[in-house]
Amino acid sequence: MAAAKPWPGSDKPDRAPSLRTPSERFEGLPVAGTLFRVEGRGVYFCSASVVSSPKHNIVLTAAHCLTGRESANQLAFAPKLQKDSAGKLVAPYGLFSVKRDGGRSRVWMDRRYATDKQAYAQYDVAFLEVGPGKDNRRVEDTVGGNRLRTDAGYAHKDVHLVAYPGANPPPRTCTSTARKEAFSGWPGAYLRIDCDGYSGGSSGGPFIANFNETTKTGDVIGVIGGYKTGGATDDTSYSSYFGKDIKALYDSAVRGDKPRTGGVLGAPSTWKHATRIAFR
Repeated sequence: MAAAKPWPGSDKPDRAPSLRTPSERFEGLPVAGTLFRVEGRGVYFCSASVVSSPKHNIVLTAAHCLTGRESANQLAFAPKLQKDSAGKLVAPYGLFSVKRDGGRSRVWMDRRYATDKQAYAQYDVAFLEVGPGKDNRRVEDTVGGNRLRTDAGYAHKDVHLVAYPGANPPPRTCTSTARKEAFSGWPGAYLRIDCDGYSGGSSGGPFIANFNETTKTGDVIGVIGGYKTGGATDDTSYSSYFGKDIKALYDSAVRGDKPRTGGVLGAPSTWKHATRIAFR
């Protein structure tokens, strides 16, 4: 990880200044980080975050970062990924490997979304079960967890959007208003938030309502994904609505049911907000 560097050509071109709510680089939150797939010397990643659960071992991201095919590679979650003073990547809380059963990663996503990402874009959500990290501590015990909030409506003020755009940290944060938007030819409706600068790598970043400055956690009401896998531009991001189907998916992960699909990262050309970096 210390030698990781941007994958050539992975970032979107620079954009003109935006009228959207400006985001800013910051040191990150312990509860949020990046999701890795090690592939030889390459690593794909999206953003992800810890969601509270009885066993303190569930991570939340966007389903479009994953597919239903069997994975031959190890996935891992790195909370609060940072750069040190020398510009090297550092995972201050260590890595939490996604558990596997019979060669398949323990990932829960809606089967319908796995078959058709546009027809079922309202289910662009995935939960992953991770094992303990360093000192054999569970991820939620180590960094905390956001509370999953479902059927909370679309309109929310002061929503924190946290994600890792670009090939390297630090992440970005923005506080703005979420609202409802629907599109012809796309199922359901989506949460929309207008924050600039959320480019490649942002997928799976949490929408956090009722953020507590002391605990650095809140209610997670969405993740970057859904409509056009999170949006066609860097300055507007979307999330699938967290309704009863997402709650059922979470409950399935909490119970440890047989995963609805096995996880493996999809082709990067299909991701609107995914990034690849090199890894030595």
